[in-house]
Amino acid sequence: MHKNTIVGFRPSGRLHLGHYVSVIKPAIEYKADILIAKHHAPLSEPEYEEQALSVLRMFKLSSQVVEQKLDVALLAKLLAVTPSHLLNAMPQYKAKEKTALMYVYPVMMALDIAGYDRVIVGEDQRPHIEFARDILPRVGLKCPDPIYTKSKIMDLRHPDRKMSKSEPKSCLFLDDEDYERKIMKAVTDVKGLSNLRNIYIELGGRSDIENMSNYDLKRAIVELYKSLNNS
Repeated sequence: MHKNTIVGFRPSGRLHLGHYVSVIKPAIEYKADILIAKHHAPLSEPEYEEQALSVLRMFKLSSQVVEQKLDVALLAKLLAVTPSHLLNAMPQYKAKEKTALMYVYPVMMALDIAGYDRVIVGEDQRPHIEFARDILPRVGLKCPDPIYTKSKIMDLRHPDRKMSKSEPKSCLFLDDEDYERKIMKAVTDVKGLSNLRNIYIELGGRSDIENMSNYDLKRAIVELYKSLNNS
């Protein structure tokens, strides 16, 4: 299998199905290190430790959770050679309200992945990879080769939005006790049905599901999620 691979995510409280598909599942497949980027979303030590333990406890990974190291001297060196126009072109800078951390964390992210051969990222992170490819060689570092994951898990009731803990009634948390009701109440319009089929396949269901009724599809997802929930 692949060696020297990293996948990272910013801690955001309880883990949900989106984290499983984008972080945990590929980490298992590639035996990747999992980076919990605590400096991108500052946590207390107890909060950080709980995030790390959640990953290990729920999935019994062969991967390891690695702590984000902050080399202030190297970060300062990299910031000194990073042109402002590259930072201003990053997607998050379109936000109405900006903080200093928003300007610094793409540079921190580039340092997080330096030294690895491969990095697992979603398609929406492509600008960050191109940014890292541009700035890391300026201080003698190499950007790892990206492995892009395309699958996105959408909200069960609003399938035009990504699944998020900000919508707890339609978010499938990995420690969810109410997952069956949430799945059975999921919308089944065109986007909703596409999302449910994607969830089913990502959880290990078979691919020939075109003739499965909406009810049977939901029941099948419940059973698969029960196995994941109890892993």
